[in-house]
Amino acid sequence: MALEWLVLGYATDAKAIMVLLLALPGLNGLRKGLITVTRNLLKPFLSVIPFCLFLLMDIYWKYETRPRCESPESCTLAERLRHQKSIIKI
Repeated sequence: MALEWLVLGYATDAKAIMVLLLALPGLNGLRKGLITVTRNLLKPFLSVIPFCLFLLMDIYWKYETRPRCESPESCTLAERLRHQKSIIKI
């Protein structure tokens, strides 16, 4: 999961650098080549974004459906272990 976040971070960094370089005045000749190269580099990274969103939804779902044990009788040990195993995938 860390690899997906790393790739997503690199894609975001590349987009930020692209915006900065496009916003600077006097780089008209460089812009066309920069746009082409950046577009070709970012296309593979865009396929990672839906997967990252899926992972975020999975984390959110497991957080929202975790057992809430207000008293010792409300959750059994088996329920707690099942939930912990679903979060920590070994």
